[in-house]
Formats: sequence, C-alpha cells, structure tokens
Amino acid sequence: KTEKVRQSERGRERERNSGI
Repeated sequence: KTEKVRQSERGRERERNSGI
C-alpha cells in the first residue's frame, strides 16, 4: 500500500471514531 492510501484509510478510521 502507498503512504497516500495508508493516510486515507487512517483518516477514515479517525473520522469514524470521532463519530462515536
């Protein structure tokens, strides 16, 4: 996976956790 993809996935998880 590229760094961009990793950041994208991490950002999505962060947004999901923030929704809690």
